[in-house]
Amino acid sequence: MAKAASPAPGQWAALADLPEEARQAAMRQRYEEIARLSDNERVAVFSDMTQEEYQLPEDKLLAFTQSRLLVWLALGPEAAQKVAHGYDEAVSRLPASQAMRRVSSVQTVLRNFTSAQVERLDQLIPSITREVPRRPQALTPATKPPRVHKKKRWWKFW
Repeated sequence: MAKAASPAPGQWAALADLPEEARQAAMRQRYEEIARLSDNERVAVFSDMTQEEYQLPEDKLLAFTQSRLLVWLALGPEAAQKVAHGYDEAVSRLPASQAMRRVSSVQTVLRNFTSAQVERLDQLIPSITREVPRRPQALTPATKPPRVHKKKRWWKFW
């Protein structure tokens, strides 16, 4: 299998400066290339990419994270699974400060996702949604059981 070279330093993070559509298109192309790599190559490439990604300023990181998650949802099932697991393996090796930024950015971004999107991401990569509070599918108002009135005996006047 041909090895795809890691993006040049700064190239992956530079996608944060692109408009949303262009960023997602570039990410999708890159993820499809990475999905064709072996497991070890995939993790090595993602290790470099995640180091860059979590050096971004907060506002760019949130937009970048949203694009990344939306692209994962748009990938084919097999490619999405490979990409998600390679990415998960790479981020498990991140330093604590970057790992906390990851959790924070994912939680913030997933607030705007639908329940169906969050469920799909949970199927792809459970570790990414583990700390995310779940929205119930439907809320129904609580109802009280009907009150049963017992007839008091006439001599019990109190």
